Amino acid sequence: MRCPSCNKFASQSIDSNEPEMDIDIDDTTGQITGTVRIVVTAECCGDELKEATLDVDIDFPDADVLKKHQGKKHSLSIDQLSVEAVDEYQTKDRRGKPIKNPRYQTHLYGAEISGSITCECGKLDLPVEWKDTTAASSMDELC
Repeated sequence: MRCPSCNKFASQSIDSNEPEMDIDIDDTTGQITGTVRIVVTAECCGDELKEATLDVDIDFPDADVLKKHQGKKHSLSIDQLSVEAVDEYQTKDRRGKPIKNPRYQTHLYGAEISGSITCECGKLDLPVEWKDTTAASSMDELC
């Protein structure tokens, strides 16, 4: 893909950009929903080349704990939330066999979220983790 600024074939990178996220938690169900936007930039000029919006949908990790807190009208929140960019390759085919030639490996970009769900009463602290990737070829081109 060509860089729109310098018109060179540019190397692509996701490392310099932190994914943008918009995440909410439902107090009654503990469901975490939202979106994460990832952007691939050109290494030469830093211009945005591709983007993808990933949907976040995380169920509450422990249903028994949620039932104990539902009647108390406490509000749930997400603390220590961090998001990191993911840049990896699909190294196995659909049958689970390793793909030996890098030419046939799919380049995957994505995001990884980690944090904890806490309650205002202080008795609830459950870890939450989420990860999603998309193929570079399926991302929307910006230029």
